[in-house]
Amino acid sequence: MPVSIENTVIRFNDGTTQSTAAGAGGVTSLNGQTGAITNTNFNSIGSLAWLAYCGTSNIIAGTTIAGSDLRYATQITNNTASSVYRSEGTTSMPVTRWDGVSASRFNSGNTGYVLPQGSAAVSGTWRAMYTVGARSSTYDGCGNTTSSSNAMILVARVS
Repeated sequence: MPVSIENTVIRFNDGTTQSTAAGAGGVTSLNGQTGAITNTNFNSIGSLAWLAYCGTSNIIAGTTIAGSDLRYATQITNNTASSVYRSEGTTSMPVTRWDGVSASRFNSGNTGYVLPQGSAAVSGTWRAMYTVGARSSTYDGCGNTTSSSNAMILVARVS
């Protein structure tokens, strides 16, 4: 439910004041929209999320990203043996590990880059607020395994 601030007086450090009448003004939110500060409903306009970036472009803070390039975990199991979170309760491949900075996917064979297992894409358009790492994929010929990593990005939904 949206909250509005009405009939307020803002006092500035220089001693001046500014008043707002009922229904006038509004506030500027974290994502540059007017109205609510932020929306706490996941995948709604104005919501914030920490998501795995699976696109092919390099991104920095302020970059606009399609929701189809952003993934969130739909299945998480605590794996106490390795102290990481992963999307399956087994050590057999393929397996996706979700942690604070990346979603890493391990798969048998020379399959190249693969999407994180146990994940789904969000909808809409998002703006990168903070990024770490990048997407990468490597193949180990001796072990016949592919390892893919996805950066986790703090994003705000803008449309």
